[in-house]
Amino acid sequence: MKAVQYAQGVTEPDELVLDALARTVNDDPNVGVRLMAVTALAHYAAYPRAREALIRSIVWQKSPLVQLALADVMLALNEKRAVEPIRRIIASPVVDESVKSKLEATVRQLL
Repeated sequence: MKAVQYAQGVTEPDELVLDALARTVNDDPNVGVRLMAVTALAHYAAYPRAREALIRSIVWQKSPLVQLALADVMLALNEKRAVEPIRRIIASPVVDESVKSKLEATVRQLL
């Protein structure tokens, strides 16, 4: 958590910082830490590496909270490349129904 907070304070993140945040979004066992990493990466969305990391991590998420956070970020960024990864989550048989409806709405807004 401290590392994510530190990363949020970096003015010009380098590849190591962005890669560490991306790994945290995808691999940290704590949902709260993953949410913080999503927020940190979104803060650096002007950097292509950060934006790509956010898009790639959509399909890896099992937590409904993280799925929703990523959907919100994609809407805020108007990131149309997120449509296909979001559709993959929607098609999953284990997706939470309330999350599914939010994700469907996100896809409609992005298109």
